[in-house]
Amino acid sequence: MMKKVFFWIKERLERIGLLKCIIMCLTVCMLIAVGVLGIVLQVGKNSLPDQLMAERWSDKKDVAQISCFYSEDAFMTEQSIEEMRYLLSKKLQELAIEPNVEGARLYIDAYSTQGTISIQSDKKSIQANAIGIGGDYFMFHPVELISGMYFTGNDLMQDAVLLDEEAAWQLFGANDIAGKTVTIGGLPYRVAGVYAREQGELETLAGSKDTTVYVSYGALSALNASTITCYEVVMPNPVEGFAMDRMLEINLSSEETVKMVENSRRFSYIALYTVWKERAARTMKTDDIELPFWENLARYKEGQLMEVALWQAVLAGILLIYWGIQGMIWMINHKPTAQTFVRIWEFIQDKIRLLIKKIKSRKSAQKALEQKEYIE
Repeated sequence: MMKKVFFWIKERLERIGLLKCIIMCLTVCMLIAVGVLGIVLQVGKNSLPDQLMAERWSDKKDVAQISCFYSEDAFMTEQSIEEMRYLLSKKLQELAIEPNVEGARLYIDAYSTQGTISIQSDKKSIQANAIGIGGDYFMFHPVELISGMYFTGNDLMQDAVLLDEEAAWQLFGANDIAGKTVTIGGLPYRVAGVYAREQGELETLAGSKDTTVYVSYGALSALNASTITCYEVVMPNPVEGFAMDRMLEINLSSEETVKMVENSRRFSYIALYTVWKERAARTMKTDDIELPFWENLARYKEGQLMEVALWQAVLAGILLIYWGIQGMIWMINHKPTAQTFVRIWEFIQDKIRLLIKKIKSRKSAQKALEQKEYIE
């Protein structure tokens, strides 16, 4: 068998020529590399659930996810969020944008801030990082539940807490503790559930390094006088840039105190090119906006995928330039007519039909063999 393969390769080399064979092999390898890099890009885009709320909300690509990150100097409060909601609803109404399904929400949003709190159980007291949430936060950030359930910032009773696994074990020595009670700021809070906090070197660098629990924004604000530092919304985006323009219009803070990101297109080729173009500025912090850990992870992922997209573009560019030049040389030498291209197309169609016929023939033979073995 190996001898036949060797002679087949030798025959092809003699017929085509060594240089042409090398070029063809390089072309095939580069095409495979371009395809593999494309798969890596796609996997990378889908690796951060926090960035995919628009896709979960609508598979028609007619909505966009926008995140607004505020400095403490913006003094964003729940009243500010209500005012932004009113302005956004009014803008969409003026533009006659309505939900596709009667009674459905036109947009969905969430807000959050960060701080530290002390939590007590009957057994122990611990200090923990806390994320105070409002709106449908866990629809944007679907952390992995170990037990219990999520709560929302829209609940009538704002007395729920979601513990990470470390906090659950420290306070109760178990993680199946939904319904138990802890004390925060002298008040009782119901444990809604326990979640698995992602831990690793990247998460630590991004800011998710210690025990972290979730409470309502109102509860955290009462303890720490915290202002809202993140507002996220998924809203209609009938044309490119529509959602971002509306958010810029209803923004209540100065440009220096807010950073806006369109999450739903941040990993597109154009967005990744912008990341490459602004790579120097991205490494220099000139404002006091503290980004949450999920945004830091997304920015790291942008840098990774930018490099992948760059290599893919380089390889694809080399192929296009080389084979474009070869195509021009061939056209100059052969001066093809329209009929020439028709014959080439017919030749390709014949080869494809022959390949399909062979595949079907093999499948039929395999099926017949399987039926024969089954009968026997």
